[in-house]
Amino acid sequence: MKGSLQKVKQRGQWLWRVQWRENGKGRTRIIGAVHELSRAEADAARRAIVAPLNAAIPTRAVGVTLAAYVRDEYLASPDWKASTEYTTSDIIERYVLPAIGSRLLAQVTRPELQALLNDLAARLSKSIVDRVRFQLRAIYRLAVSDGRALLNPAEALTTPRAVKGRVAPEVGDRDAISKAIMALPVRERLFLALASWRGMRPGEIAALQVGDIRDGFVNIERRVYRGVIDDPKTLKGRRKVALGSLAGLIDEHVATLANAASGAWLFPSENGKTPITYNNLFRRSLKPVLEAAGLIRFNFQAMRATFATIYGETEQDAKVRAETMGHSVDVHENTYRRTSDEQLNRSMAKLEEKIQ
Repeated sequence: MKGSLQKVKQRGQWLWRVQWRENGKGRTRIIGAVHELSRAEADAARRAIVAPLNAAIPTRAVGVTLAAYVRDEYLASPDWKASTEYTTSDIIERYVLPAIGSRLLAQVTRPELQALLNDLAARLSKSIVDRVRFQLRAIYRLAVSDGRALLNPAEALTTPRAVKGRVAPEVGDRDAISKAIMALPVRERLFLALASWRGMRPGEIAALQVGDIRDGFVNIERRVYRGVIDDPKTLKGRRKVALGSLAGLIDEHVATLANAASGAWLFPSENGKTPITYNNLFRRSLKPVLEAAGLIRFNFQAMRATFATIYGETEQDAKVRAETMGHSVDVHENTYRRTSDEQLNRSMAKLEEKIQ
């Protein structure tokens, strides 16, 4: 039970706050002003608060279940982003606790956890199995550091070879995409254009406000994920994307909005108070038109893959391409960008010119 130390602002003053769990309930204490206490002094105060509780852990360790530890300690301790907390809790509650949540934390074995991964691998994708393995390791690392378990049975877990691989996103035909875009009303046309021709994530598009469009750029400051307004997915997600020829389409769309104030949503829901639900927009409005244009598996991931592939043919600087899409060069090159048959033939023709 480490507790967490945070800086919080109250009534215009920055303060040190300690949060911890005690008897299954969250506790909070303000320990002083930031300008009066150094981080080291504040951390010493945190340790003094949780020391009596930590001293009692060995006597309680035997009887705690995995589910109780996860809910009372693991999920309660970190200062996660709202979306990270949501997805972490969802993974654990869906795939871990139903299977072994009732087991005593300190008595779960490595073969038991490996059997869980093997079972999941027979039904689910590699990405989900990897996430479950990551969470199991993190849970037991914390449990060992808290004195709740002597060993980490999850440390040597492996992802089974038979696990289903992730289906690569489809790269859409650019003419078919253009055809679909032109067949849509202005709102849907702009949403699809930002996803396909500017490589933006759907949550980033949905979370745009009117004031984010300025000086010829889309300024990405936030995203919406499963209904939660949050920071962008990664540090690189906070970025600018050049509008180019889409500026006119932006103006056309803004002119249709009931509220075009700077802080209003660019893609509002019906009540105007929240962003549009992009999955519903895709299912109801975009998917039928895309399928009619021959783009059967063309989802939002495919839109980013298409943009990355086409952009790679025109922009030689990999760093520029990656920063435009809001991820690292490695992710850009290995996850999203595809090599076309035309590029492979052109590359081989250049080689033959050199060797003949």
